[in-house]
Amino acid sequence: MDYVGRYALNDDLLLDVRKDGQLLTLLPSFWRTAQILDSIGEDLFVSLLHRKIRFAFRRNDEGQIVELKVTGHKEIGGKARRLAASALMPVELLLAGEHRQAVQGLVESGGLDTPERVTNLAFKLIRNYPSRARFGARFLDELAPRFPDDLDLHLAAGLAWMQAGDRASALPAFRRAAEIDPDDSLARRAVRHLDPGGATPPPDSAWQLPFALQELFRPPRPEEIARVREDWNRRDLAPAGVQHVATHEITLASTRYEVRIVSHLVHGRRHYGAIMIPEEKASACCSVVMDLHGIDDRYSGIDLAKLRVPRILREDGAGTIVVVPSYRGESLRIGDVIYSSEGDPRNGWDGATDDAIALLSVVLVGTPEVNPGQICAYGKSRGATVALLMGIRDERVDCVVAWAGPAEWFGNMGTFGWNLQEQVEWALWERWPPGKGWGSASQFVDWFLRDAIKHGQPGLTATRHRILASSPLYFVETVPAADLHYGIDDRSVPVSNAEALREAVATRTLGVTSVQVTTHSVTGHDMPYPATYDISRAFLRRHLRRD
Repeated sequence: MDYVGRYALNDDLLLDVRKDGQLLTLLPSFWRTAQILDSIGEDLFVSLLHRKIRFAFRRNDEGQIVELKVTGHKEIGGKARRLAASALMPVELLLAGEHRQAVQGLVESGGLDTPERVTNLAFKLIRNYPSRARFGARFLDELAPRFPDDLDLHLAAGLAWMQAGDRASALPAFRRAAEIDPDDSLARRAVRHLDPGGATPPPDSAWQLPFALQELFRPPRPEEIARVREDWNRRDLAPAGVQHVATHEITLASTRYEVRIVSHLVHGRRHYGAIMIPEEKASACCSVVMDLHGIDDRYSGIDLAKLRVPRILREDGAGTIVVVPSYRGESLRIGDVIYSSEGDPRNGWDGATDDAIALLSVVLVGTPEVNPGQICAYGKSRGATVALLMGIRDERVDCVVAWAGPAEWFGNMGTFGWNLQEQVEWALWERWPPGKGWGSASQFVDWFLRDAIKHGQPGLTATRHRILASSPLYFVETVPAADLHYGIDDRSVPVSNAEALREAVATRTLGVTSVQVTTHSVTGHDMPYPATYDISRAFLRRHLRRD
């Protein structure tokens, strides 16, 4: 396998080609998911998951590989020269934690003329590899004496130490940044939070809540958890106002599906869903897998062409009906046709779980091909949380596959070392709209606090109730068999969510089913392909009685 090697696209971007078992993989610097290379000709490959990305290896007159040309991707497109095995680049040394050697390499290559390059390198590291944040912090501390007056370098150093969990080391970096530019909002915020004597009152323009944040974020009490369960049990999610809307066809992962679009009422509002039935049914048809999609700050909805469940199932698609809900206020797209559900998309966690459960009820009474004893729920990100909540709330769900799902909203969703309460305070002070600021804070405000800001209601008890009902961690006693996956370098859903779930599952007393929590190295919010797909497919085969 003479393709294996290291290819420099530029001074700070390396393409590392490796042999992983029978697979040829390529991992660019600062990427957290390797691309699997699929051969399509002599010295020519495409990405197995993203086939528009092409990789062409070039040989010299002696037949040796000397260059790799990448097309079809803006960030890594271009020609990369092959490096000798001993020629370690500064970026490689930084990623390996050799911060002094990385600085020396930059000195020798003339890469320390300005601070922008080193600050950019360190920030990419802490942003993409939270688990290696200490490497970036030490690298910047080593360089700080060379650039004592550079604002961005000191801000990045502060963030790196925060991400590494060392607030004591972060404070001097933020103080220096505040001295350089007293008007810098990040430096001011950081010093205010980290310096016991630096607290200041909120500005008059800040969004106001009718309760204190420390009360909002305190851990849930047993009686609050019990009230959420009582609330769930009272909800009527039986089929209502069901209509067959249209029939389409789509091919995904080599399986041809008849797509039945249905509409139904959830709490009086009309929703849409897709019931995807394989046209060439297997003899044991049909189990059901719910494909539960994620969320963004635009509440974009789901495009059926982008579903993951058919890619996970592969040849097992012929024996499985895929069910796709369109959550309240969101859309479902197939080709050029869009179906838009009614309701408020901000209730996109507990409310989305209502929508998924209600659609499952529609499927079970109106789809004769369904085997009601073989039902699983799959989701990624928000969809993973909804899948867990479905499994917890609905006894008809036999198993759950959840990738990178928030486990709860009280203590595990911070970013860059700041906890969510601190970030939400910043969002209120600076009036972050959805999509602004860091992490989930602006979305959290939109999901859970917008009405309290605008109208002074709901109050503390009702707001905590809604947050708790969106937090499966506190209800794992009744979760069915589950296959849970997290990346250790996920900056959207920190790996602490996995650790909290492991601990909760280990101490539960009622549950007897298997819950496997897997964490993946060199992985962010997207799971490794094909490894995670294969693990989850095997899990689904076991629990849908295929093996």
